[in-house]
Amino acid sequence: MRRILGLLLLAALTACSTLTPSATPAPVPATETQPPPVASTVTQPAVHSLRIWLPPQFDPSADTPAASLLRARLDAFAAAHAGLTLEVRIKGSKDQVSLLEALSLTRSAAPSALPDLVALSRADLEAAALKGMVHPLEGLTNQLAEPDWYPYARQLGQVQKTAYGLPFAGDMLAVAYRSAQFETLPSAWNDLFLDRNSLSIDTSDSNSLVLLSLYLSTGAPLVDDANHPALDETALLRVLQALKSARLTAVGSGDAAWNAFEDGRADLTVAWSSRSLLDPRPDSALMPLPSLDGTPFTLATGWTWALAGSNPQTDPLAAELAEWLTAGDFLAEWDQALGYLPPRPNALKTLDPRGALDAVSQSAQVMPSNDLVLTVGPVFQTALGRILNGEAPEVVAKESVEALK
Repeated sequence: MRRILGLLLLAALTACSTLTPSATPAPVPATETQPPPVASTVTQPAVHSLRIWLPPQFDPSADTPAASLLRARLDAFAAAHAGLTLEVRIKGSKDQVSLLEALSLTRSAAPSALPDLVALSRADLEAAALKGMVHPLEGLTNQLAEPDWYPYARQLGQVQKTAYGLPFAGDMLAVAYRSAQFETLPSAWNDLFLDRNSLSIDTSDSNSLVLLSLYLSTGAPLVDDANHPALDETALLRVLQALKSARLTAVGSGDAAWNAFEDGRADLTVAWSSRSLLDPRPDSALMPLPSLDGTPFTLATGWTWALAGSNPQTDPLAAELAEWLTAGDFLAEWDQALGYLPPRPNALKTLDPRGALDAVSQSAQVMPSNDLVLTVGPVFQTALGRILNGEAPEVVAKESVEALK
C-alpha cells in the first residue's frame, strides 16, 4: 500500500512540474512616438510571433512607396504588441511555385510552417477555402459587418456565404475613355459607339470577360436548375447581336488592346482598373462597363487577407493584424500607391474627387466561381470569334448553348 501511495504522489508532482503558465506581454507605455494599441474584442493567449506570406508585388522590403507604407504599418503593429515578431515571407515568385501551391505543399509537408496571415487573390481565396486551407473569420472579427464597404467587397471576402477574408484591394473591369469624349457618360452598351467610336477588345482572353459581363448584366444565369453550367439562348443572342453591331477593334492580347487605345487606333478599351491606374494617361478616365439595358455592370476581383496557420491560438492576433491592415485610413494611401481601388468608400474618396471611380465600384459584382468561368469562358471566346468572323448571331447563340449540354 505504501508503495502505491508513493507512486501516486510521484505522478502528481511530475504532472504539476510540466504545467507552465502562459506568458503575458508587458503593457506598452503610451508615448508620442508609439502607436496606440490595436483594438480587439477577442481575449488572446500570448503570441510572440506571426508569420505572413505575401506575393512579390506586396513585398514590404521593396524600394517603392507602397512597400514603405506597408513596412511602417507592420512595424507599428509590432510596436503596439510587446515582444511580438512579424516574420514576412515572399511566395510565388517566378522561380517558385505559386502562392496557392506553396500553401498546399506546406500544409501537407510541414503544417507548423504555414502562414498565420496570407494575402490571397479572389480566385486563390475561393480555391483555398473550398480545400480547407484557410479558416473562417466567424468569431474572430466583425469588420466586414461595418458599413464602410462596397457591396462587391463583402462578396470578395466570402466563399459560399462564409467570410474567409478581409479585402484590402479591388480591381474592376471598366471602360477606359478620353476625358473629353462624352458630355454624358453612356449607360447602355450601344451608346458607347455613338459618333462612330471604336473599342479595342482582346480576343485571346479565354475567359472572354467582356462577353461574360454583358451576359451577366442581363440577369441570365450561368447554371440550370440542377446547378450544371448552362446558358440562356435568348440572353446570349441579345449579347451577340450587340457585339455584331458594335465597332470593335479585335487584337490578340490585353496589352495590344491597351496599346490600341493609347495610340489612337481605338477610341475606347475594356481594361482592369489597375492597368489604367498604374499606367495613367493624362487625358483618360474610367467608367463602368455599360450593360445592354442601361444599368452599369462591372466585374470585380481583388485581394484579401486570410488566416491559414496551423495553431488556432494565433488566429485572434492574426485577425487583429488583418483588421489593422484593412483600416480605411491606411488603405487610402496604400491602395493608391499599389494602383488598386480601396474596397472602402471613405478610403476611395481621397483619390476620387469627381466620383468616377466610386461609380465603377458601386456597379461592381465579384467574378463568378472559378469553375464556372473556366467552363463557360472558352464557349464565350469561341462565340466572340465567330461573330467577329461574320457568322449569324442566331446560329452562334444556339450552338453555344448546345456546347454546354
